[in-house]
Amino acid sequence: MAVNRMAFLHAHLSVLTSSSSSSLSLVPAQISSLITTYISRHENELESLKATRREGRAKSTRQTQLEDETAMEREEFRTGFWTLDLRDEENVKRFLDWDGRWASLGPFTFIRVHERSEGKDAEMGGVDGDEEGDVGITVGKFPPAGSE
Repeated sequence: MAVNRMAFLHAHLSVLTSSSSSSLSLVPAQISSLITTYISRHENELESLKATRREGRAKSTRQTQLEDETAMEREEFRTGFWTLDLRDEENVKRFLDWDGRWASLGPFTFIRVHERSEGKDAEMGGVDGDEEGDVGITVGKFPPAGSE
């Protein structure tokens, strides 16, 4: 699953950086937006599954799987979504040359990005936030573990 996450990130980051002539690094609000895009990647398929299900019938296995996966990722974002540190331009440059293998992720720096809500700043001691105050970031290690 983590390799799929990194492959998604790699593909989207390649598009983002090829269309931008400025710095390769992203600010926390951009990272948060990218995570939100990742989490919502199944929305079209879910809508299609919901539309084709007959009234009174149980959800399909696929629909249940996608809903569970999305809920798990939303919870991870709330508590700290594990991802590459896209604030570091050198980290991003190296990642753009990543070969797609899990074993090749070791040299990269990772972070946990925390979705913030109103009044949550006080609960997140030791977490760097962005200027809008909508995300927090803690530095993590590779491979990801429960709570770094």
